[in-house]
Amino acid sequence: MKQLGEKTNPQLDQTLLNTIIQEAKDGILIVNNHGVVQFANQAASRMFQPEVDELIGYSLKIPKKSNIITICGSDDCSKVFELSKSEIDYQDHPATLILARDITDKVALEESLQEHKRLLEATGETAKVGGWQINYKTGSIWLSEVASRILDIPKDHPLNLENGFVKYPDEVRPAIEDAVNLLLKQGKPYDMDVPFDKTTGERIWLHITGRAEFEDGTCIRTWGTVQDVTEKKKAESQFIESETRSQQFFDYSLSGFALTEAVRDDSGEIDDFIIIDINRVFEELLNITWGKAIGALASEIIPGVKKTILQDVFIEVAETKKAKQIEYCSDTTDRIFLLSIYSAGQDQVAVFFDDITKQKRVNEAIRQNERRYRQLFEHAITGFILFQVVLDEENQPKDLLALEANDAVKFHTGMEPSQFIGKLFSENFSET
Repeated sequence: MKQLGEKTNPQLDQTLLNTIIQEAKDGILIVNNHGVVQFANQAASRMFQPEVDELIGYSLKIPKKSNIITICGSDDCSKVFELSKSEIDYQDHPATLILARDITDKVALEESLQEHKRLLEATGETAKVGGWQINYKTGSIWLSEVASRILDIPKDHPLNLENGFVKYPDEVRPAIEDAVNLLLKQGKPYDMDVPFDKTTGERIWLHITGRAEFEDGTCIRTWGTVQDVTEKKKAESQFIESETRSQQFFDYSLSGFALTEAVRDDSGEIDDFIIIDINRVFEELLNITWGKAIGALASEIIPGVKKTILQDVFIEVAETKKAKQIEYCSDTTDRIFLLSIYSAGQDQVAVFFDDITKQKRVNEAIRQNERRYRQLFEHAITGFILFQVVLDEENQPKDLLALEANDAVKFHTGMEPSQFIGKLFSENFSET
């Protein structure tokens, strides 16, 4: 072994050698056989501070099988060093020359990356998202564990560009191939939902993405994600079915419907209502199209409405959130509507309405006929008695029950109507 500082070249400048050693970026140390530091350059002294105040004479525990040591300080801080060791003679004694490099930040970064990787894997596991990458320079394919499970690819299954690594159903393969070709040739990313058949025969839905990296106009790498979105697709399908049923009920309801929102003036008072939505029956009953109604003010659709009770009821429902039911006669259509009005949210009022014009007119005709009958019944000179047939146990007529009689009955029979009303015919007229 050579003595440190032994002159092999008479022209070697010892001062220059010392300068090189002291100004080196790596730490240079010499320790004896007991691990005690005998020499340290400036870089080494800086590296080991503040964990080691005085490096000369410090006992450095050098591991025999590892090139990594950790120095712990008094404040629970620690530094990690990578060592390169060489056996030398120093001042006529065996010693070890050590080149030390501070890799504390590197180790912390690697630990952080590993933690992020674990977190990413855990997140991917929860969200059912995996990653993939193809390196076209090396021909290698990489899949994350989650991606492998989603795609039913065993860990020991060989992946190569010739055989491909995903077999999509025939009905979507052309669309995927077109997307991949655009990615490889033009760098156009793809982002799509596609069906996928697992080895068990179960069909699932995947959300797949792809990105590309180019070098000198040639694609050298592609990568992306694959996510199992089967549950999302099922939820979307159920939502669409529910929306369809609701829309069908909405459109084919026998009642007209309108959703409105209050319009307030500068003082904050409700001045009008704007129409947000209507159904088909609304259009038919009021002869107003959807395009004309949506976004229009109620006062525009129903002229003069501000001067009617209808405006007041809408305002009351909007402010109190209490439902109301009223009958409203439209001057413009000469129709009578039964309105059920309720709050649908902040400043929103919904109304269901039915055209009860025919019903009201029939009821009025019945009342008029009833009045005419009553007048004829009460003022006729002929006696009238209204009887109800009484049936026996075999559902056969057996008697008559007097329900009503006019004043002429007294004239003809000499009996007060109260004497036989509510009694059987056989009790009052048995002699006849």
